[in-house]
Parts: sequence; structure tokens; C-alpha cells
Amino acid sequence: MPRGNFWEATFDPSWDGPAEKASLTGLDGSSGLVKRLIVAADGNSVSVKWTRRDKTPRRFQECDFQLSVENALMSDCTFSRCRFKGSIWQEVKFSNCTFEACDFSGVTLRRCYFVSDCRFSNNSASAALFRVEDTAVSASAFISGLRTNVQNLPAGITAEYQQSRFVGTKQKIAKVLYSATRNEADLEYFYQAYEQLVRCTLDQGVEQHRFRGETRDRNSPWEFARHSFSARVERWIVCRSGWLTNWGRSVFRACLFLVAVVAGFAGLYTAVGHHGGTGGVLTIFGSSVLEAVNVTLVAGYTAYYREAAPLLGRVLWVVNLALGLFWYSLIIPVLSRRILR
Repeated sequence: MPRGNFWEATFDPSWDGPAEKASLTGLDGSSGLVKRLIVAADGNSVSVKWTRRDKTPRRFQECDFQLSVENALMSDCTFSRCRFKGSIWQEVKFSNCTFEACDFSGVTLRRCYFVSDCRFSNNSASAALFRVEDTAVSASAFISGLRTNVQNLPAGITAEYQQSRFVGTKQKIAKVLYSATRNEADLEYFYQAYEQLVRCTLDQGVEQHRFRGETRDRNSPWEFARHSFSARVERWIVCRSGWLTNWGRSVFRACLFLVAVVAGFAGLYTAVGHHGGTGGVLTIFGSSVLEAVNVTLVAGYTAYYREAAPLLGRVLWVVNLALGLFWYSLIIPVLSRRILR
């Protein structure tokens, strides 16, 4: 039997996985394990305390974890081509750990904490079998470290089709991580999960048009471009908007955007002579700044807009108003999310 499913990073068509059993306990001073089925000797939960003070890096190579680990500390560990199917990790803190080419399908993480120095690369996970509850993990690192295996595809499935389906898998996993970090005290984990959920959802909105429904028939480049055009435009707008608010972390960039809009339109109003050229340069520019502020903040739009004004002036007012409304759409959700989270 092969080891795992063909899309998993640990898939091996010629080996069904390790059979020799081992335990995590009793590894003090050990450098790790290779090709072992790691279980609990007595069937109960296991607890280990591996801290950085031990100065004992441990490496687990091609191991299958099938046990429950609870109230544990795991530092300086490297997991390479390991499977965690059927394992439960509860109140475990991972520090300076590396997960490379591992499969997280079937794992359960409860109230775990992955310190920000943990690294993820070339891993896989099944969205339907990935359970994470109240766990702090860098969604950016975890999602960017996911891959789908295209080396051993069955007949009828192309690498492009598998990669397309993988985009949907990432979106579902991002949703799991978002739900797991909503109550996390460290807001950075929450904001990363929110950013990844939005990005992956937008990518899925584009990618769903690459193939015809659930079939494996690929749309032509023209059909794909035509059907995905609106989704691409939405992705471009939302990602730029996310950058302006640092994905909900800060209003600083949004405030700079407001200042830039006011300054830019104040200059334009001065250049087109909205105020008839009366008074000195500073007086005219000051009036233009006040006009730009009022129109941008929407409050004074009706006071300035005149049907008898030149077309250029009316276009500037409308564009200025639109950018002001766009700024409101950025700032209000950020403030409400920070206050009411």
C-alpha cells in the first residue's frame, strides 16, 4: 500500500509508512527519530518539556505521529516528511520548529501556540480533515508553506488541474485558521489570518473560471480571461485597499491617503481657477484646500457643486467625492473591527 494520498507531500507509492513503534518520552539528549510510528506507550496523553536551554535539536524524519500530546513544550525540532494523521496536540507550545514536506491532514490542534519563529515549507493538508481550535499560528507562514504533490498524479488528472483545485483547498484552510485565531490575545495572528482568508478567497474567485465547472476540461485563455475579468478587478481593488490599511492593523496609511487626496485636489482646484483668481496665491490655495477637505469628507460637496461650472470642474468634484467615499469605506471597518472585535 502507498503511504497516504497522491496529493500529500509525504506520499510514497512504494512504502506504506513506518511500522516500528517509538515514544516521545525518553528522548532527552536524543537527536530525534527516523522512520518510526510514534505512539503513546500506555495509550494516554504524552507530555514532554523540550526547551531551548536543553540545547538539543531534535529531528524527526519520515515519522508518523499517532498519539495525543498535551501540555507540552517543543523547541528546536525539525519535522521532515512526517504525517500527523490521527494525532491530537493540546496546549502545546512550538518554538523555533521547522515543518518541511509534512502532511497535516487529520491532525487536531487545540489551544496550541506556534511562536513566530516557526517555519513551514512544502507541506500539505486536507481542508476536510484539518481541525484547529483556539490556536495561535502564523497564517501567512502556514499558507505560504502549503503545496500540493503533482509528482504522482493518477491518470486523467493534470498538474494544472491539481494546482487549480489546490487554490480552493488553501481558501478552506485559511478559513479554518481565521476561525482559530479570532479570540487570540496576540492580534498579529488574527490580522494575518484575516489577510490570508481574503487573499485566498479572491484567488479562488479567479481560479474557479479556469476549468468548466467540476469537469477537467480547461477553458481557453480567452474564455478564462473573459469569465474571470470581474474577479480579477475585484482582487486588484481589494488587495490595494488592504495595503492601505495594512489589512486592518493600522489607519496610518489610510490617513496619508486622505492627506494626499486633499493636497492633490487642492492643487487641481487652484490650477483650474475654481475661485476666479481673486486674492493672493496663498488665499486662493487656502480656499482650494478648504474646498478639497469639504468635498473629500463629503460634508461640503453640495455647497460647491454647480451645474453651471465647466465640465472639468464638475468631473473633479465627482472624482474627489468618490475618493472621499472610498476613504470612508477603508477607515470605518478598520476602526469598528478594532473596537468591536
